[in-house]
Amino acid sequence: MMNSVLMLVRLLILCLVLAAKATGDDQLVYSGFTGANLTLDGAATVTPDGLLELTNGTDQQKGHAFYPTPLRFAGGSPGGGTVRSFSASFVFAIQSIYTDLSAHGMAFVVASSKNFSSALPGQLLGLTDIQNNGNGSNHFFAVELDTIQNKEFD
Repeated sequence: MMNSVLMLVRLLILCLVLAAKATGDDQLVYSGFTGANLTLDGAATVTPDGLLELTNGTDQQKGHAFYPTPLRFAGGSPGGGTVRSFSASFVFAIQSIYTDLSAHGMAFVVASSKNFSSALPGQLLGLTDIQNNGNGSNHFFAVELDTIQNKEFD
């Protein structure tokens, strides 16, 4: 069952630092996730030793971890105000029980919604589905960290 082997990935995020640069220099710093203020979705859990595990090795699963409070990247009214910049740094490990196989990867996402319920796991990384992939109304920004090459996206 090659597909289930490819999907068997444990995503362990060891340390995540998201710094939203703004006038007040807001910063979100996670040095472990035990007791962290995160909204977990799908297969995502925090392990007893404080690691964030996004998938558990079950075939065709997805997991999300979101900061629960929206960060504002633009001022007041739509189209008005200064757009805020941000930077993100994180350390992570993708650990598979099979040393020569892994699944599709993970993504750091900035989105206007936490609802990814219709999104598909696998090469779409739990962010979209086939019908809406590339749709301008999705409104998210993602930095994809691939572990395999998907020919359909070349």
